Amino acid sequence: MKSEIQSLMKQNHIDAIIVSGSRQHNPQLAYFVGNNFFTFADVIIPQIGEPVLFYRVMERDCAKQTGIKCVCQDELLRENKKPDELKTPAEARAWALKVFLNSLPLTKGNIAFCGRLEFGEAYAAIEELKKLEPDFHICGDEGNGILCQARYTKDMDELRKIRHMGEITTEVVGRVEQFIRSGYLKDGKAF
Repeated sequence: MKSEIQSLMKQNHIDAIIVSGSRQHNPQLAYFVGNNFFTFADVIIPQIGEPVLFYRVMERDCAKQTGIKCVCQDELLRENKKPDELKTPAEARAWALKVFLNSLPLTKGNIAFCGRLEFGEAYAAIEELKKLEPDFHICGDEGNGILCQARYTKDMDELRKIRHMGEITTEVVGRVEQFIRSGYLKDGKAF
């Protein structure tokens, strides 16, 4: 259950979990944003406080539908003057992550990452973040483990949604069965 995440973080000495990537094929991000589409977003779950979705401006309508606290990353990054010395995409990504974390406000602690990202890009950005903010300790896959553990159990709202989807699926399968039974074959063709 989502309500267990922060106590699991406390038990594992994790100060924040950053879930990144697009919504597609990303169960960890989908857990927070539901069926809303994002080409790229970050959800930061602090050990204390509420999760925050950092979204791109073009996806503001989807962000509003998630039901979690939302911050437009484009606006936040514009408010924080980008240093001139950022030369690579990894340095720019690390700076953006620093701005996001500092806005929570987090300036030190154990940070875990999960989601679906290109490995090389993610690794380079994490290495740059470690240089930029040496007071952050980057943890292994504890974030993924914590979110997987939380997803194993369901609260009443999650159970209601699962039951509702089961009812829809059962109805669709029933309609398909009725359609197939109502047809017939003539000269090898289905009608």
